[in-house]
Parts: sequence; structure tokens; C-alpha cells
Amino acid sequence: MLRDVEALLTNDIAERLGLSFAEIVLLDEAQACYVGVHRKTLRIEAGSSLVAWLRQYRKPLIVHQQERLPEDVQSAVDVSMADNGELCLPLFQHNALLGLYVFGSKRSGNLLGRDEVNTLVMLGHQAAAAIQNARFYEELQDYSRLLEARVAARTAELQSERNRLDTILQNIADGLVVTDRNGVVVLVNPAFAQLVGRSLDQILGQALGDVFSGEGLSALVSEALSHPG
Repeated sequence: MLRDVEALLTNDIAERLGLSFAEIVLLDEAQACYVGVHRKTLRIEAGSSLVAWLRQYRKPLIVHQQERLPEDVQSAVDVSMADNGELCLPLFQHNALLGLYVFGSKRSGNLLGRDEVNTLVMLGHQAAAAIQNARFYEELQDYSRLLEARVAARTAELQSERNRLDTILQNIADGLVVTDRNGVVVLVNPAFAQLVGRSLDQILGQALGDVFSGEGLSALVSEALSHPG
């Protein structure tokens, strides 16, 4: 989803507005700089005076008006916006600087007008929200896939353990029968079935007292079930 949002905010916007390019520049924490999602050559150091100015003033930086800026910011603009950048917007979401939105010059050769800049500023606000939402969505998807993988792994582990126990139960020489609280047989092994002379299907789901023949055995079973401890 994030890729789709980035494509919409870059390629599609540039084409619709007749700009040489539009680029989203996001923070690469490992490299401590903001890097374009498509134009990897567009790099702005996270500690640069340009980023500091945008973070402080939170307003668009128009490149052809940079003479109004402090000299250190002008120098940073010359380095960072050498690739025909015309406008740079800070993308804030909940007071956090998510990245920058950089627009190239108009293909017509004209400068961006005030109304066009205001329109792009509004677009920048929407872009910040869209990027943040896309990130949350991808994080949720990643977490969901992680949970699914964990559940699948745990299910496989339990199934393996169940198969191992079943193999043991089916092959031990001693007869084994397990009942629920009501004395109904829920688990039995072949040795027990052979002991009582019945098939497994004839034992499972039956009251244990009904499985044994003879009044004496039935009485013993009833006595045992009445004292489950």
C-alpha cells in the first residue's frame, strides 16, 4: 500500500501538474539522511540546516526565493536542490517530521505561482496523513502475518506432539483408557480394546461401566469413578 501511495504522490502528481518531477523524501535512519523514494540521488542530511529550518518554521521553501534565507540554509539548498528542485515542503504528522515533499520546476518554464504553491501545501498535508496511514497499515499487515506464522508454527508443534503421544499410546503393551468427568470413554488404546474384547469404535463414547462385562468389574469401575482423586 505504501508503494502505491508513493507512486500516486510522485509520478502521478508530477504528470497531472506539469512538473519535471515530484518526490517524497523519507528519513533513512541508518544513513541519518532523507532519501528520495525514487530519486535516490536526492539526499538531504538529517542534521542539515535546511532540515532544521523546515522543522522550525514548518512552511514551504521556495528555491528561487532562497536569497531571503540565512546563508547556511542557502548553502544547504544549493547542495540538496541542485537537481532542478523548485519547492520543498516539510511533511508533519502529529508534530513529527515524516519527510519532505520536493517538487521540480514546471515544464512550461514558468515559476510556481502563489495559488499553485498554496495548492501544493494543501497536498502536502494530505500526503503526510496518507503516508502515515499507509505505514500503519503495513505495520498491521506485518504483525498479522507474524501472528499467523506463530500460530501455524505452534499448531504444527502441537500436532507433532499429539502424533508422538498417539504413537506411544497405540504401541504400549499396557491397556489404557481415559474418561471424562461423567465416566464416558474419550481415549483408549488397542491393548485395552483387546483386553475387553471390543473394537475401539465400540468403546469410544461409551460409559466405562458398560464396557466391562461382569457385575464385579462394573462395580469396581463405578467405585473408581466415584473417587476420581
